Amino acid sequence: RTPDEQAHACTALLDKLGIDSVVVFGASGGPSSIAFAALYPERTICFLGLFPISHSWRIMEQPAFTNSDFWLWTVAKISSNSFGQKVAYFFAQGQAAKQWIEMGPDMLGDTWPPSLREAGLLNDMAQFKELDLLKGRDITVPTLIIHGTADINVPFSQSKLLTERISGSVLHPIEGGTHTMMSTHSEEIIPVMAMFIGRLTHSSME
Repeated sequence: RTPDEQAHACTALLDKLGIDSVVVFGASGGPSSIAFAALYPERTICFLGLFPISHSWRIMEQPAFTNSDFWLWTVAKISSNSFGQKVAYFFAQGQAAKQWIEMGPDMLGDTWPPSLREAGLLNDMAQFKELDLLKGRDITVPTLIIHGTADINVPFSQSKLLTERISGSVLHPIEGGTHTMMSTHSEEIIPVMAMFIGRLTHSSME
């Protein structure tokens, strides 16, 4: 239910799998990944945060009908016409919305069906309202934060504040990047993450 509880559950999974340490990657919401890095530094090789949420924040509430499986499927099916395009631009921006339109029903991906995600989403929204993951504790592992400056879903200020709270952390802004920047700016993001991890690996071998 809480980020800490999820971090403990991840640790139990690692124990079961016999894995001692991992690179922790948290995208979009990401509070449980932040909690894991703070609670289990001995098991965290490094922390990579992609537009993470770490402090109190209220998600913009969507109309109830947008949780309908039929509604989302219909929008995906008609994404090639003007109405569907307007809907796509409501939930995404710029190039990301164009990609959604081109994908049609394939844009649903692992968000389908939304009815199975509703309980988890409501829990997340409740957790995010009173969130301060670094209150009374620190993240001491190598940390890289990546965030788009044009993200309207998770404010860029979230990553700026998180970086200020983590000593030695690195903030890599993606100029003009939105919340779908992994689709539109992957050619920039992936090399940055790979280089960060590569430097850690090189340092550990010396």
